[in-house]
Amino acid sequence: MGNFAFVAGATGAAASRLVEELLRQNWRVVAVSRNAPKNKVDGKITYLPADLLDADGLKVAISPYRDITHLFFTARA
Repeated sequence: MGNFAFVAGATGAAASRLVEELLRQNWRVVAVSRNAPKNKVDGKITYLPADLLDADGLKVAISPYRDITHLFFTARA
């Protein structure tokens, strides 16, 4: 199935470049941020609005994505 990335903080400046590079290398990407476009899916990228500080909500939000192979934490702490 290939590489599948979970990118936390995906709408930030550094993360946007990371997502572009992952897509260029044919990765599938779940791009997560609090202010992501709601339920936008575009081929190899899925934008997922979620709050990393809400563990229960995040667990529900990512539960359909069981084949994620890599995690990139690019959110500001």
